[in-house]
Amino acid sequence: MVGLIWRIRDGLTVWQQMCREVSKTKKAIVLACTAFLSFAFLSGCSSFPKHDKENEALLIVPIKFIKHTSAHLFGKYHIKVQSASDTSITVDIPIDPTETYHVVQGLVEGEYKVTEIYFQYDSNSRKANSQNVDWGFTLQAGSVTIVPATFQYTQYIEGSTYYYKGEWTPLTSDKLTAMLEDLSRKENFGSWKLSDRTNEFIAKIKQTE
Repeated sequence: MVGLIWRIRDGLTVWQQMCREVSKTKKAIVLACTAFLSFAFLSGCSSFPKHDKENEALLIVPIKFIKHTSAHLFGKYHIKVQSASDTSITVDIPIDPTETYHVVQGLVEGEYKVTEIYFQYDSNSRKANSQNVDWGFTLQAGSVTIVPATFQYTQYIEGSTYYYKGEWTPLTSDKLTAMLEDLSRKENFGSWKLSDRTNEFIAKIKQTE
């Protein structure tokens, strides 16, 4: 009889331990779900650079990545932008193929031009596929200018060699619409206005639809 009582007590102890473990697991699941939902919410409403300086301007570069292989992606294309009035003002824009567009900060109103596009495996390697470019554009104070073209980044293979190709392609109506919808959900985007050049381009795109 005593042995039976001990077995019952041992069984209850094990059951209590199991209940505590289940409770801990439930709490862990709840915390994990809460963290995930918080991340998802913050990602969906991610912030945009705040307009807090009178003469600052933003440039947005649309991006499209085409991958024809399953190989690991390494290296990046860079776009070099230079002030037309002061050549000492140069901005090197690394293009991340995982982005659908890239926001360039730190610029002020004025005339600019894209002077070079190049590929680089890492910061210590030489430039590859360098292309000299002379494409000018204007940035307005307090405005967002969207480049009226998409930087298409392609990874492909020929034989056993992997290649990368970067080129400007037309900015389609679907791509532009998706970008504007995404931007409209960004915190602080409302503190900016679209530049005259960008509004003209949007109107032109809509006329062709």
